[in-house]
Amino acid sequence: MARNVLDRLALRQKLEMLRQAGNIRTVAAERARTLKMTEQLSEMAEEIRIETGETTARQLRSASWYGTRLAEQIKTAESRCHFLEQEIDSCRSQMAHALHRKNQTEEKNRQLQKQQAEEKLLKQEADLPPRRSRH
Repeated sequence: MARNVLDRLALRQKLEMLRQAGNIRTVAAERARTLKMTEQLSEMAEEIRIETGETTARQLRSASWYGTRLAEQIKTAESRCHFLEQEIDSCRSQMAHALHRKNQTEEKNRQLQKQQAEEKLLKQEADLPPRRSRH
């Protein structure tokens, strides 16, 4: 059966929705991985804290260097999580927009098919010979 333009447009918009859903899954998985990495970095930062008591200058310098690097990585990971959250929101917005367009296209298609069916019925009725009335 040949598809009309509106059917094809609705199908195209459905494919766009599916693509956006895939994007959301991918970005959400990346966000979860980044959150887990942030937690691990935070745990590492807690572990390198200098204990009270006697320490050497080398231990202080080493702890400071590692602490600074971990703090930078934590900040980078948190920024990445924030960016990924924005990407998820953007993908959801695009998906909702595609769904709305798909629903509008399907509704227009239903209206067009209904109108065509009515026109066909009227044409069939007009093509029938007039009935004779019995008196």
